[in-house]
Parts: sequence; C-alpha cells; structure tokens
Amino acid sequence: SKINKWFLRVLGSVVMRMVNPKMMKKWGYSNPRVDLYATIDEFCKDLNGKPFIHGNEISVTDVMIFGVVRAVENLQTGRDLFAHNQQFKEWYERVAERVGKSQRIE
Repeated sequence: SKINKWFLRVLGSVVMRMVNPKMMKKWGYSNPRVDLYATIDEFCKDLNGKPFIHGNEISVTDVMIFGVVRAVENLQTGRDLFAHNQQFKEWYERVAERVGKSQRIE
C-alpha cells in the first residue's frame, strides 16, 4: 500500500543516516564521492581495454555492477559517474545494450 511504501522510505532514510558514519569509518572512507571515483577508475583500469570484465562476453559480474549503477543512473550520482569516466560510461552502455530494458512493473 502507499502508506507502507512511504513508511519504508522514511524508515530506510533514517536508518541509513544512522548507519552511514559507522560504515564509512569501518571501511576507511573519508570522502564518499572521491572514493567512488577512485573505485570507478580502478574498475576501468581492470577492464584493460576489454569490452566486459571477463573479455568479449558479458558475465554475471558485469550484470551485478550494472544493476547497482542502474539504480542511480538518473540521479546526480549516476550522471556524475558517467561524466567522470568516459570508459565507464561506454562499458555501462555496452552492458545496457546486452541486458535490455528493465522488466520492472510498478
């Protein structure tokens, strides 16, 4: 129901605000945006010119990373990721072409 969705969004937001500082400390992150860019740069370095993580064929790993990024692609974070690293954007578009449109139903 709409009330349940609203409640979960509010509760999730509150819980994430409480957990976020602890997780950042645990994993040694100081600036999330800078750390995210560094991770994307390392990912692209590991691609080493290959179209997908394991070569010419898409893998489960590609799809898993794609799924995480797809969740934020229309948010500022997603737009910033694509602007930050053109190679990452190209990889994302290749995976999106193979995966196809979302089958999610509201």
